[in-house]
Formats: sequence, C-alpha cells, structure tokens
Amino acid sequence: ACEFYDYPEIEATVTWFTDSLVLLENTLSYTDENTARSTAKVMTADVLGYFDVFCTVDYGSHGSVPSPEARLNVLQALTVSTATPHVGIGSVAEITGVIPRVSDDVSFFWTVNDAHILGHVSAINETYITSTLKWPINDNSIVTLVAFYSSELFEASLSLTAYGIESMAINGVVLTGSSADLSCTIDGGAPLLETYWYFEYHKISPSRILTSDEQTTSVMSLVDMESCDFGHYTCVAKYTDRPLVFQRITVVPSGACILPPIPNGAFGTGFLNNLESITPECFAPHFLHPEAAPLKCMDGVLSGELPLCVKETTQDSLMMRIVIMCACVVMACIFLISAVVFYKKQSRVSST
Repeated sequence: ACEFYDYPEIEATVTWFTDSLVLLENTLSYTDENTARSTAKVMTADVLGYFDVFCTVDYGSHGSVPSPEARLNVLQALTVSTATPHVGIGSVAEITGVIPRVSDDVSFFWTVNDAHILGHVSAINETYITSTLKWPINDNSIVTLVAFYSSELFEASLSLTAYGIESMAINGVVLTGSSADLSCTIDGGAPLLETYWYFEYHKISPSRILTSDEQTTSVMSLVDMESCDFGHYTCVAKYTDRPLVFQRITVVPSGACILPPIPNGAFGTGFLNNLESITPECFAPHFLHPEAAPLKCMDGVLSGELPLCVKETTQDSLMMRIVIMCACVVMACIFLISAVVFYKKQSRVSST
C-alpha cells in the first residue's frame, strides 16, 4: 500500500514499479479527507530472492513524488517431498515439509488420509521451518501438510503408493511330526521380480508360487516337522523398480516360546516348550554369570532376566580382588598386633 496526500483540485495518478513482479490489481481508497491509499496486488515470479517495490504519485504539471522502496522477500512455497512415492506395506515413510516463515504467527500440522498428526520440527531458521513426518503406511495414502499464517490457510500434498506383503499365515497344525504350509500373500500391483524365503539365516526357495491378477502367494511347505524346523521364517518380495520388502513369521508348537539370541552363548534350540525352563551354554572363554537364573516359558511368554555370558577374565579379576582384599586385611591385623605388642613392651620399660 502507498499512502499520499490528495489535493482536491489536482488529479493524482499512481504508478507502481514492481521490479520483475507481476502487477495484478491496483485499487484506490481514501483514509480521510485529504489522504488516499493505493493498494497493489502482485504475483511473485518463479525466481526466489528479494524484490523492490515502490510507487510514484504524478500530480501532472505540479510534478511527481516517488515513495520509499519496500523490499519483498520471495520464499519457496509450502512444499512436501519424499525419497520415493512407493512404500512397503507396514514400512515407515519419511516425508519432509518446508514451511516459509512469511510471518511469526505460523502454525502447522500433518494429515494422513485426513487423520491429523503432529510433525517433528527438524530445522528452523529466519526464513523456513523444516518438518519431518515418519509414519507407518499400510495402504495407499494422501499425506498433506497444512500451514496457518494468521487467518490464511495453505496446503501441500503428495500421494504414497503402498506395495508388498499383505499378510502371512500358517495353514495347519504346528507340532512335531505334523505338516503345515506357510503362506505369504503379496500385492499384485507392482512388478514382482522374485520371491524367496529365509529360515533363520539360510535362504530357501518357496515350495510353490500361486499367481493371479491381484496378488501372488508364496508357499513354504513344512512336512513331518522336527524340532530343528521350528524358528523364524522370513518371506522376501523383490521388485524391479523399488526396494524389496519382507515379513517374518514364527513357527513353534502351541504354547512354546521363541528363545532370544545370547551374546557369546547359545541355547542349543530356537524355542522352549510350555512349562519348561532353560539356561544357555556359553562359548569359551566365557562362562555363565553366577547370578543368572533359568528362563521359563508359560503359555508362550518368557519370564526371567536374560542370562549373561561373561569372560573368564572377569571372574579372575574378581578373585584377584578378593585375594588382595584378604591379604590387606591380614596385613592390617598383623600390623595392629605388632603395634599392641610394641606398646606393651614400652609400657613395661617405662614402669621399670
């Protein structure tokens, strides 16, 4: 806005100079009897940076008067971006939003499929606020960043396409000597390159693959199961144009517990039957901590603290400290006895 003195007998003309900005509209209003205001609306160019804006009031034969320059800082518009628009089902998507600080009174929030979510402010400076949203994606989603400047609202959105493994299931009874199929259902909307399995850390091929227009099912058959067949099975789906995805399923008898890994030791089995207890075997030169208690399984839930395998040097160091402390106590006792004997001798000499 440019305010100027308005002479009733002199017609004034206002001209705006916008320094590469596009002038959209120029309106004239009166603030009081002798003061007029010209208001200009400008559209910013594609180039970011500072632009000078000023007006000139032309009073005809009486001359013209330029206004002081006003500087506009053209900032990047509200934007959202992500490394890839494709997100594996159940994976966490990371979306970054850049919010220009055109005023101090700015607030914002995120929405995922119209559900409101507060974002984390990861960086802030004089001109921009950067917000990062990390959110698990289970289906195709619209992510929107909403910013408020005083009473004005601005939005920026992007679409995320979910792909990958929709579900995993065990078909059959998991018992020693029985048979069951592990099924891994993969969404058919993405170009699947191959699918395979891992049992613990060993890669294996699926027993069969069932395909349709909407999905692919990778099946792993477990026949006449033995105790060595129980553990973690991982289904992997590999693609041509996006990151691979995987999901894990645990195969143990009913009521059994999966045993966790033990640093510097092992349980000798991957699971523990219901109502049983177990302690690990430690690899040399480690030994089981003296205060370690067995782990117990109760209806599929492990109880007790995780046992620790510690080095022998720790035990040796402890024994050495005990020996040194005992030696110090003995030496102190000897010194005390010697001092008492010496004092008594000195007392006798004094008495004589």
